[in-house]
Amino acid sequence: MATRYGGIYKFDENVNSWEKINTGMDNSVVNDLIVNPNACNTVYAATEEELKLYMSADAGSSWELNQSNLSASFDVLAVDPDNPSTFYGAKSGLGYHRLYKGENNGQFWTGPIDFTDCLGSPCYTEITDILVKPGNSDAILVSTQPYYLSSGLTGFGTIARTTDGGVSWDRLITAPGSAMAIDPQNPDIVYIGKERVGQVFKVQDAWGNQVPADITPDEGIENVQDIIVDNQSNLFVATVEGLWRRDGDGWVKLNCLADNIAVLAVDNARNPAVVYAGSEGDGIFVSDDSGESWMVFNDGLGCLNINKLVVCGTMLYAGTEYGGVWSRVIPDTHSPSFLTHSTGNMEVSVFQNGCIGHAGPNWTYGDGLIFENNIDPLFTSGLILGTSERGYVNGQICSFGIFNDFQNTSPISGFENIPGRWDQKTTSTFNDNSSPSPLGIQVVQQSYSNHGEDILFLRYTMKTNSGSLNGLYVGLFADWDVGGGDYHQQNLGGFDLPGNLAYQFLESADPDQNYYGIVALNGISGTRITGMGSQLYIRDSSFVWISTINDTEITESGEYRMWIGSGPFDLNTEENLLVSFAIVAGSTLEELQDNAELAAQRYQDLLLDLDEKDVPPGVFTLEQNRPNPFSQQTEIGYTIVYESDVQLDLFDSQGVKVKSIIRKKQAAGNYSISINNEHLKPGIYFYSLRAGDFIQTKKMVLIR
Repeated sequence: MATRYGGIYKFDENVNSWEKINTGMDNSVVNDLIVNPNACNTVYAATEEELKLYMSADAGSSWELNQSNLSASFDVLAVDPDNPSTFYGAKSGLGYHRLYKGENNGQFWTGPIDFTDCLGSPCYTEITDILVKPGNSDAILVSTQPYYLSSGLTGFGTIARTTDGGVSWDRLITAPGSAMAIDPQNPDIVYIGKERVGQVFKVQDAWGNQVPADITPDEGIENVQDIIVDNQSNLFVATVEGLWRRDGDGWVKLNCLADNIAVLAVDNARNPAVVYAGSEGDGIFVSDDSGESWMVFNDGLGCLNINKLVVCGTMLYAGTEYGGVWSRVIPDTHSPSFLTHSTGNMEVSVFQNGCIGHAGPNWTYGDGLIFENNIDPLFTSGLILGTSERGYVNGQICSFGIFNDFQNTSPISGFENIPGRWDQKTTSTFNDNSSPSPLGIQVVQQSYSNHGEDILFLRYTMKTNSGSLNGLYVGLFADWDVGGGDYHQQNLGGFDLPGNLAYQFLESADPDQNYYGIVALNGISGTRITGMGSQLYIRDSSFVWISTINDTEITESGEYRMWIGSGPFDLNTEENLLVSFAIVAGSTLEELQDNAELAAQRYQDLLLDLDEKDVPPGVFTLEQNRPNPFSQQTEIGYTIVYESDVQLDLFDSQGVKVKSIIRKKQAAGNYSISINNEHLKPGIYFYSLRAGDFIQTKKMVLIR
């Protein structure tokens, strides 16, 4: 992506944020970018300064001047797709326009190529775009448009065409053009946009004799700025008033989340194609469903005025007006992946990025929450977490536009059946590296459900590799709209603090008489149901609301959102912290509270399922402690079959680690260790053995 005053930005699947790549480039006013389609690390940048055409052979990590025999700067660049070492550069100015041909990767230039005769006189025009036909390097289109001076229109503008490598030229259209695009499914078809007049033309045989057809939308458009065509022959037209798509013979005005779209790029290697739209002032947006829905794509991008976007392989190059150069991971799909639990009575969608219910552009992904075939009451929900030291949260607060903090490290998998314990289980992993200020937390998210129960269990196993985190609070945000969108202003809410439960319901029984809530299974540290919340301060407010209890009952109907949290926890490097919640439903408040109590009882099963793996007999083993229950002392036996780093930890009934029993390398053999009741209160405990890839957990009981 090229920028006006900020240089070049890169977006890479192997990097998780935008990365500045201006090293070695004296001038950051970038007019255009091209990339070698056979070597995506080779990038060329045309800058405004005279004699400044830059080349990078390492994806923009370093740049060097690439011109040798040419004393001109370029406004527009184009690469020959069949001969990527050959490209074209154009320079325009008051009273002239020049087209040059660069060979040997731009080391040798010829020109200017004369096509003045087809443009008319006087020659007050600017070159706006260059196309080289795939499969025929001699077929070239050059679009020009008039200069607009304070004294008025100068020059005429046209679409110039050659089919013999520039020896002779004619007019394809005797009208100015601002942007052109070739249909990747049929390179004979070319689309042309006119900027100031606001017209779009389709040329069925651009290299033959067909007359261009005016396909401008009936509603009219203004100021066409860019055009692209995806691998399904959908035409996208960027204008100062937004983005349009033509499929078949019809036009659709797309909700691209911003107006004044300046540049477009398409990744046709994906199916469906991924479309990127760059705006003047609002940054970059992305769609992977032909423009039906869009997501903001600005994470880490310092400047939001976009001049150019270029896609090549896994790379997205970008330029902004006053920013720098960045890179980050592009997901395999921009649509969030999810699985929907079904218990017979209740269905709930769980996303691989920490969202629950609905997520994605315009919250159109997911099935939400359906209880006893009623209207979906859950707009969106998600995991949030923060520390006392910082006083704000990272996470998924989607209703406030915060939905990209978590970066997936493995996709959601499931459903797994654990006989006798869980009918459906999902697993996914993510971290908070995409948040503005990461905590360095890795999360394993697991969700559980059983047929016939009105409960969805959510268990989060957290680890940090970037130093200990003290005073950590973990919570869920939920935007309930009980009764659906038509009734979202008629919700009420309440709390059952002894049951660690917050809930919402509809003021009237029609159309949904049910109650919906969240249980903090590790104990409740904070909760709030409120209609307040400013997007500017929502991270700070969310931390207060998961760390401080405000159990004011909601007795006046309105639109409300819920926060509930557990903590504080201390998370040490390489140790695991388990925090769990349950989403519950009930046809009455009493039934809801019964399900919350059942969730607390079933929570013990969650602690037993510490990623326990099936291990062949005679390999690694963890034995049941003896005696069990015990009052003074008990023995734990285990078998190590090859030298391993061994970790044996003791957890209380809430999943909090209370003791590290063993943490050292051990040779193969049979082992036994004694545990006494020192500093332990009577109750249920769990001990977990980790050795190599082996993990197993068992339950024991201490009595007096």
